[in-house]
Amino acid sequence: MPNFIRATTFRGRPFVYTGELNAGLEIFFFKDGEPTGNTKNIATDDIILIRDKIEQAGSIAMGACRDDPSRNSLGQMLQQRQRSPQILSYVLPLLEEEGFLEHYQEGRAIWVKRK
Repeated sequence: MPNFIRATTFRGRPFVYTGELNAGLEIFFFKDGEPTGNTKNIATDDIILIRDKIEQAGSIAMGACRDDPSRNSLGQMLQQRQRSPQILSYVLPLLEEEGFLEHYQEGRAIWVKRK
């Protein structure tokens, strides 16, 4: 089993991953503390795309809902490129940990802004 790095989503849900933001990530899913065998790979190109969009916007809604992300959000941008908005739940907290952005909440929506 790989050497997991532990992290937490903005909503406080723990997850584990391997890799790095500049080299791609593999997210491992757990249920009841046990690995399910399911993983999600996040390509470096997707991480760069997310960074670029935040850089351009300055402040932008997260929009991680896979079915109907908020208009003009990062999630909508990813969905339009045939990518899953759910990857934002993992990438954005790691970008915040790195010092690239900070997040805040308006109503139920989570927003991110460039630091």
